[in-house]
Amino acid sequence: METFATGLIYVSEIMKRLVWIVATLIFLTGCNHQDSRKTQITKGLYYWRSSFDLSDDEQNRLVKSGYNKLYIKYFEFDNTRHFIAPVQFRTQPVSSGLEIIPVIYLDNRALRDMPEQHISGLAGVMTEKISSINRSANYQGKVSEIQIDCDWTETTRETYFRLLHTIKSRLQAGVKLSASIRLHQVKYKDRTGIPAVDRGMLMLYNFGSVGNYTEANSIYSHKTLQSYLKADFEHYPIRMDIALANFQWGIVFRNQHPRKILDGVAAKDFPEAALEKIDPTHGRILRTGHIQGFALEINDEIRFEKSGIDEMKNAAQIIASRMNTDSFCISIFDVKHNSTDAYLSKEMDEVFDPFRNNSARSRR
Repeated sequence: METFATGLIYVSEIMKRLVWIVATLIFLTGCNHQDSRKTQITKGLYYWRSSFDLSDDEQNRLVKSGYNKLYIKYFEFDNTRHFIAPVQFRTQPVSSGLEIIPVIYLDNRALRDMPEQHISGLAGVMTEKISSINRSANYQGKVSEIQIDCDWTETTRETYFRLLHTIKSRLQAGVKLSASIRLHQVKYKDRTGIPAVDRGMLMLYNFGSVGNYTEANSIYSHKTLQSYLKADFEHYPIRMDIALANFQWGIVFRNQHPRKILDGVAAKDFPEAALEKIDPTHGRILRTGHIQGFALEINDEIRFEKSGIDEMKNAAQIIASRMNTDSFCISIFDVKHNSTDAYLSKEMDEVFDPFRNNSARSRR
């Protein structure tokens, strides 16, 4: 009897060791499998002009350089609840290789105190306007995603989320709905809420207040992005894509109040006799003149802001290891006619390297 009991104990010990060995092998195999998965990156661009005029050659060269998505602003819904700035297709979007994603810019102020009964009608008009623009442009490609760009807040979240839900219910089967996401909406998600969309586009630019006279650079700030790093990006419940900024502008201040945003301008665009340089990013107008339809007055100040290769690389290095999915799109804002060469350069391609070199910490 003692020999039999001893044998049972011996067999039991062997079984325990075997279970431990098998469990260890399963764990190691799982880890190796996870580590072997590579991050899948799609390259995209934003087009934010009211006139689409990228030539076939420009579009085809972008495709050959690895860009697969083009987010085009189709129209805006402004703070007066009017549809404005519908895109006019002067050239035809290529039907293969470059997926077109219609984007609706929605001014958050339009959502304030919006009657609930208006939401369904608004959603219907928005989806129909996209279809109408595509028909007018004779666009033959398939629309598989629509994006809404809105900087919603705690006070407008319920109206906005109902609108998104209604838009999504009107989309054809297989068409995804995505939405832009700001850093503050991730950090304070308990207050601002989480939209019920298929994907989010995390905007890594326009951090500051463009109209704040004391702001250094409202487009991009390393310090501001660093301050949001405690946000739980990795576990945000919507799969994230990333938008980076490649543009510049000048903000005209008169008596320290913002008067005009001058698209694409830099200090070098002004003759020395017209602009006194206060510092590398600020200038003072020395003589009257007109620019982009705006009348400049003596002593107007201009703050020159930009986000370019260096700023995009910096943002990419900060956020690359914080992605919450291993398959995502990195899009750059924004491309325009006769600017496509900049997006084909080696320096521009290096912006994507931090994402290529980092595996997502949280796999989905």
